Amino acid sequence: MCPWVLAAVACLAVVAPAHADPSWRAGLDVHGTDAAYGGRRPLGVAAGLRCGATEGGVVVDPLVFALGWEMLDVTAGRWFADDRIELLAGWRQLSGRFGTGRRYDEAVLLGADWVVPLSRRFRLGFGLEFQTSIWRHGGDISSDTIAVFPVTTDLPERMSLLLHARFELTGIL
Repeated sequence: MCPWVLAAVACLAVVAPAHADPSWRAGLDVHGTDAAYGGRRPLGVAAGLRCGATEGGVVVDPLVFALGWEMLDVTAGRWFADDRIELLAGWRQLSGRFGTGRRYDEAVLLGADWVVPLSRRFRLGFGLEFQTSIWRHGGDISSDTIAVFPVTTDLPERMSLLLHARFELTGIL
């Protein structure tokens, strides 16, 4: 990416006024191309409700019928730095056709979002998500849970790091 674009985004983040506690948000979530999961939800529909500095959010997969796989995220987060940075934790469920049934992958999700207000009602967000699969089941495979202690050799295969960008409409109820 061009350094001038990065400098312009950084300037916008510094000079744009922070939102006054938006109580809701809705938008489009675009994921990167992680080899394991990027193709499964290239586009998501995001929504969130907020009370004070705490926010609950969900991202659903509108392309489940076209791609056959779906990702569903449910998160809780806290906003810092004048409503520009959110630290969050949550649960991600991936599912898709596998064998004669549907396979499910349950994962713990940790992340951080950084938002750039574009106007009073619109903002652009960038995020980093770290997920660790802890339970796989369904789809004619035996139920498979991760052994956290002691750490197994299977742990690195169950972890992934995803990037996303989100364009959101925000408002006050």
